Amino acid sequence: MDGDKDVKAESINSDGWIEILFSEEVTGNIALQTEDGADVGWLGKVEGYTATLELVKGKELTNETVYVVVGKVSTADGTEAEIKITFSTKGKA
Repeated sequence: MDGDKDVKAESINSDGWIEILFSEEVTGNIALQTEDGADVGWLGKVEGYTATLELVKGKELTNETVYVVVGKVSTADGTEAEIKITFSTKGKA
C-alpha cells in the first residue's frame, strides 16, 4: 500500500514480483524506481486487470530504501490515471 513502512525486502525478493490490481481492464506502463527516480531494473507489464513488476536477478530490493512504483494506465474509454505508490523497506534485523 502507498506509504507502507518496514516492508520486508527479502519477502518481496523471494516472491519475485509486485502486483497491482485494477477494478477494470487497463493498458499502459509501470516501473519500479528508487526515491530519487533511478529505475531499479525490474520488468513492468500492464495487462487486463493487473500491473506486474517482475524481479530481474541481481536487481533485488535492499533494506532501508524508499521505492516508488510509477506508471500511467488508461481504460478502454480513454480515462487515464497516474500511478505513484511509495513504500520503504525495513532495516536489517
